[in-house]
Amino acid sequence: MGGIAIWIRGVASVTGGQDGNGWPVTRVLGMTCFQRVWPLVLALLLAGMGLLGASVLGGAERGLLLVVIAALLMLSGWQQVRAECQHHPLDAERQELLQRFQQAQSVGRIGSWEYNLATGQIWGSDEGFRLYGMTPPPGNVLPVVAIEACIPERERVHQALLDLIEQGCPYDLEFTIHPANGDAPLVIHSVAKLLCDARGAPLKVCGVIQDVTDRYRVEQALADSEQRFEIFMAQLPAAVFIKDVASGTTLFANRYLEELLGWHDWAGKTTEELLPAEVAAAMVADDQQTLREGPRHFRERVTDIHGQDYVFETFKFPIQINSQNRLLGGISLDITERVRTEEALRESEQWLRHMVENLPAGAVYMKGNQLFLNHAAEVITGYSRDELTTLDLWFEALYGAASVQVREYYENDRRQRFPATRVVPLRRKDGVERLVEFLGYASEQGEIWLLSDVTERQQAEMASRRSAERLRLVNEIDRAILSAQAPAHVAGSTLRALRQLIPCQRASVLSFDYEHAEIRVLAVDVEGETALDTQTRFPLATWNLDALAAGEVVVITDLRTAVNPPPPWQMLSAEGIVAVAILPLRAHGELIGTLNLGANQLGYFDCNSEQLEVATEVANQMAVAIEQGRLYEQARRHTEELEKHVAARTAQLQVANQELEAFSYSVSHDLRAPLRAIDGFSRIVLEDFAEQLPLKGQHYLGLVRSATQRMGQLIDDLLAFSRLGRKPLHRQWLQPDGLVRQVLDDLHAEQAGRRIDLVIGALPPCQADPGLLQQVFANLLGNALKFTRGRDPARIEVGGGEQEGKPLYFVRDNGVGFDMRYADKLFGVFQRLHRAEDYEGTGVGLALVQRIINRHGGRIWGEAEPEHGATFYFTVGDMTKTGEG
Repeated sequence: MGGIAIWIRGVASVTGGQDGNGWPVTRVLGMTCFQRVWPLVLALLLAGMGLLGASVLGGAERGLLLVVIAALLMLSGWQQVRAECQHHPLDAERQELLQRFQQAQSVGRIGSWEYNLATGQIWGSDEGFRLYGMTPPPGNVLPVVAIEACIPERERVHQALLDLIEQGCPYDLEFTIHPANGDAPLVIHSVAKLLCDARGAPLKVCGVIQDVTDRYRVEQALADSEQRFEIFMAQLPAAVFIKDVASGTTLFANRYLEELLGWHDWAGKTTEELLPAEVAAAMVADDQQTLREGPRHFRERVTDIHGQDYVFETFKFPIQINSQNRLLGGISLDITERVRTEEALRESEQWLRHMVENLPAGAVYMKGNQLFLNHAAEVITGYSRDELTTLDLWFEALYGAASVQVREYYENDRRQRFPATRVVPLRRKDGVERLVEFLGYASEQGEIWLLSDVTERQQAEMASRRSAERLRLVNEIDRAILSAQAPAHVAGSTLRALRQLIPCQRASVLSFDYEHAEIRVLAVDVEGETALDTQTRFPLATWNLDALAAGEVVVITDLRTAVNPPPPWQMLSAEGIVAVAILPLRAHGELIGTLNLGANQLGYFDCNSEQLEVATEVANQMAVAIEQGRLYEQARRHTEELEKHVAARTAQLQVANQELEAFSYSVSHDLRAPLRAIDGFSRIVLEDFAEQLPLKGQHYLGLVRSATQRMGQLIDDLLAFSRLGRKPLHRQWLQPDGLVRQVLDDLHAEQAGRRIDLVIGALPPCQADPGLLQQVFANLLGNALKFTRGRDPARIEVGGGEQEGKPLYFVRDNGVGFDMRYADKLFGVFQRLHRAEDYEGTGVGLALVQRIINRHGGRIWGEAEPEHGATFYFTVGDMTKTGEG
């Protein structure tokens, strides 16, 4: 075995530049060293331990060092070798070679160690102690606990060592150490081999450690990068793939692609294995085209495992790793919904265009700055859709000089999303101006304008407004007629309204006074000041009234050309009036005045114009109103004269009435003394001479006494009736129900021995003289008790309410009633509707009641039916009236 030569190209750096090819190992290490080391070197080579330096060294030098360093660091009994070397000093050549080995160990940051199972000590190389942050101790030996103190994962390392010794498990692990000198932690890669004696008993463990911190960091960074890449690819909402085009194999596909299309485990499969034949063939051809032409961006359709079609927007690009290996990368976005939306949008736009085109109203569809006009819009504007293709052309063609202002209106409405309709004038292609109603709708897809030619409608609305104004004016005149206002007031209010309806500078009404042969200005409405005001009068003879009297309208287009104009025309001309319309005011076939309109524009009034038609209608109404006003004035004057006569006659009647009352009082008072004498002497005769008189004489004297007593009662009633006219009223607020109950108490004797149902309802308060109102209830309730004597039971009801703002009261009974044909005699003095033999009374009571009610500002009336009772109603003044009547 010692004769085998091992060499690796590039060893010149170790042999001092000499070509060592074919040198035996004994020449490199020496025979003694070779005998010690070779078994271990052979074991390491067979176990592949020489790969330790693969990630650190490079090139041809690595081959030599992998073998030599592994042999040197793994040799058993380094102490003996060293001792032998000290005992048998190396020649200069071998000493230099040993130094180079140590330098190589330091450069590779590789240390060797040996754990003695018998002593429990660790021997390590100088570089091994330096890695642990220690200075090599004497003999390079330390207790194992000193080394383990630097290893945080000492339990794991210790367990791996036990597994090696006890079970022969491979010892190859990485762990972190904290150097004893406080340097930054290192990641150590350690490999070891168990050595046994000839009987197979474990002796020691020999191993190698290497600082792989940089490699670990690179690997960790790479692992982190790969993890981030995997997470990114897993969450990316796009399909990502890498293919080997030569073999057609998919090298990478993210989860999104697999989940979307339903095929899993894309990696390692060909396009033909994943997709239908036609789709796969097209895709392979497209991949080849991408490799030839470079990056491409396009849309493609792919069918998933369930037959569902998808549309992808794909970006493919070649990936050049080396001249032999050409890959293809791609990113695909699922734009199926977007494509559907685009197709729906195109269909919507087509439908919208179709709808717009067939709308009966004008419609303009705008997208961006481009316009599309339907046929109706072409008719309205007079332009074809090819002539108005942009917004600028629209405004320039249809609005001319006003386009800037109209566009400002449009932009303002556009910002507000077209809040309302707008009517704007536009000029058609033929130059005709039309009024167009504009209504806009805005959306993300564009704008739609709806256009309607409203010229005729606007004209009709204006005509309607003028007609409404005419009706309003005529209505005002009608109200003036009905209110019978003074002619000047009627004319003034009419002229103000007429000038609003017919814009002109002047309007006036002239009144003709044939009795005094003059014309006067009845009313005038004018802009500014005028000399022809309501104080102006001029002779009737200055005007030629023939045409007006015949009902004709006189129109003068230019006052300045009139021949022999009357003075008023000259005054109007001086005030700037050049055109005049004179309309006759006729009532009952008579010309009573004229309605005059004046304007400062030549030919302003046309005989056949709508203005004169309106003015003629107003003139006819005004003539009636003025005539009505005149009649009203005459009636008012006659009324005033009549009222004066009535007042004088009333005063005379009051004097005569006072004299009559005084006479009645005097007569009644003078009659009382003779009646008392007759009654008194008749009583004395009956009392003192009854025995001397025959029965018939006594009967006659009884009749005389009864007649005188009735005559006395009648005189008392007459006195009360006459005094009532002179007695002042003392009004006060009172509740009549108290008076009613008092009267019923006073009439207790009339109720004795009878069954009577008395009902007293709610009675409203009133302002009245308490004594007089009590007398009213006493008379009415006394009559009710009198005329119900034959009823069993008798029913008498007292109630109240309101009538025309006045308190209303009634007394109702179920007595004999009366015939309504004689109702007008109820309240006359001495009037009776029943025989005195049946029902006593003087016939003055109801006359007295009526006089009391009249003095209170009320009225009384009765309603009855023979044998079905009677009801007497009366009111007492106003419920809100205060003070003394």
